[in-house]
Amino acid sequence: MTGSTWYLRRAVPWRPAAGCLVGAALLVAAVTRWPDTAGLFLPLVVLLGASAAGFVFDETAVRVATATPRGTRWAPLNRLCAGSGLVVLGAALAVVAAGEAGSDRSDWAGLTLAVGGVSVLTALVASRRQVPHPGSWISSTLVLLGLAPLVVGLMLGVRSPYPLEPWTDGWRAGWWLTGLIAWTVALLLVAVPNLLPARGRRQQASPDPVSAPGTRSARPPVRATGR
Repeated sequence: MTGSTWYLRRAVPWRPAAGCLVGAALLVAAVTRWPDTAGLFLPLVVLLGASAAGFVFDETAVRVATATPRGTRWAPLNRLCAGSGLVVLGAALAVVAAGEAGSDRSDWAGLTLAVGGVSVLTALVASRRQVPHPGSWISSTLVLLGLAPLVVGLMLGVRSPYPLEPWTDGWRAGWWLTGLIAWTVALLLVAVPNLLPARGRRQQASPDPVSAPGTRSARPPVRATGR
């Protein structure tokens, strides 16, 4: 067992991530059994697959972990790899469901990769901001925001933004570009930690000039007075 495998087994909360993927797999089975449900269940497969990746940066002792030598680049890189694997699994489930529903598989795969990239990038930024468990609120926000277009579309009769019908070239290029930008920024933040240093490290790097050793205090001296 390599060091990365050992670390990921103990650091990543796999239960909620696996729960999202299991839920997505059940929805795929439902679409296979009842193809008429694809209009609702296919978007949920995408959202659950992307939500699973939002848990990879959960860390209870995030302030301690970011202060360790491996907490700057090695640990985030391993978590990013785990998140990318979860997103790929989610995209595979979306492709299977799209094939059963007779929809365009490449569009659903691109949508899952794009939304998953945004989920991973948000979790990474939240981790740098010392948020210990960003996965729970990322997943809930993602599902709520993702279902909103479906509700609005049903109420107003507007076309769904999801590729239930083949996307135009503009929509397709926009989503693939979104995914490319999200994954590229996430990789840059891991490779170059100084682009967005952790909050604790930023405070350590800029000590208070009043209390810094070797500097003259900017506060006026307090004279002792006696009666």
